[in-house]
Amino acid sequence: MDFNGNHELASSRSKVYAAFFDANILAAAIPGCQEATWVDPQTLKLIVDIAIPGIKGTYEARVQVTEQQEPSHLKLSVQQAHVQGSASIDLAEAGSKTNLSYKFEAELNGPYKVADNIAGAQIVKALLGQFFKQVEKQIGA
Repeated sequence: MDFNGNHELASSRSKVYAAFFDANILAAAIPGCQEATWVDPQTLKLIVDIAIPGIKGTYEARVQVTEQQEPSHLKLSVQQAHVQGSASIDLAEAGSKTNLSYKFEAELNGPYKVADNIAGAQIVKALLGQFFKQVEKQIGA
């Protein structure tokens, strides 16, 4: 499952970058997130309640920061029992706004394999859109 796209946020690049390291912002922005905790400076533990048919449940995942170039680039590795993936996030100044571009790749296994189709991709894209809108809302809050 691969995704890429862009999202414009009405905040400075430094604020958007910092938001990716704020557990409170992430917990509020990630759809279904029950808990977001930095266990060390490079590892985020997430507990997320997923409501997608076929994989509904509460899951724990680890997100590892594998590359960072403040305030313009992040590369993340996602590890969960049935998901192995990576995300690359680039931030560019656009006046007083920030243009965020992302590329996300994931391999789904086990019960998650059921979501590796067009309908699952549409759901994930919608969840990504919700995430970016909530990040923007939390930064402005």
